[in-house]
Amino acid sequence: MTSIPIDIEIYRAIHTATCSGTTWDQFNLFVTNNSQHIWFGLIIILALIKGKKGAYPLLMCFAGFFVAWHLSDEYLKPLFNRPRPFLELEGICVYGQKPHSFSFPSGHMLTACTMAMLITLYDMKNKISIILAWLFAFFVGYTRIYLGVHFPTDIIGGAFMGSAIAAAWYYSTEWARKFYKPELD
Repeated sequence: MTSIPIDIEIYRAIHTATCSGTTWDQFNLFVTNNSQHIWFGLIIILALIKGKKGAYPLLMCFAGFFVAWHLSDEYLKPLFNRPRPFLELEGICVYGQKPHSFSFPSGHMLTACTMAMLITLYDMKNKISIILAWLFAFFVGYTRIYLGVHFPTDIIGGAFMGSAIAAAWYYSTEWARKFYKPELD
């Protein structure tokens, strides 16, 4: 998978990390390195707010995250085999550790959109948590470009794939839950 010119132009416009350790560089690195912990914290808070009704969505969100993460790293990245921007372009500053895996799709964005979509599907009535989840997911995607490790199309692909994985996970587990509910009681 090769980069298209518009992908490179958008990448260069967003990727402005100075690699000098500015506060903004450090903040972006902190968010990208801790995004999974932030997601888990958000899910736990939402589950506590929901009380007993929050236990099942909490479990399903955790499980959905790990399914998406595994699919991304074990199957999708090797399938597309796309090199990272710092391997394809000259003079790219990568702030933080250089990943050793392939670039497409962005695993961070894929899991972020999986979590945002699962929050949307399990917590449809709470618009504030849904808006915050999607804003955080898109910020995670931004950090990956800003830090120099993904092209915009990696982020877009991760967003669509993560959302699709979450929807498939949600509807299949809900179907199974309703189908086997008499057995579980």
